[in-house]
Amino acid sequence: MEEKTNFDISSLSLKELIKVYEDINSFLDFLDESKIDESEANNE
Repeated sequence: MEEKTNFDISSLSLKELIKVYEDINSFLDFLDESKIDESEANNE
């Protein structure tokens, strides 16, 4: 059975929204840095 989580950002304060935004940005930066370069992967 699939469980869904309702997430209402309107209930967050501005400070909390900024924290969520910064966490997402940090995570995206991490993904970008850890991405394997396709040309390097093909050479192995």
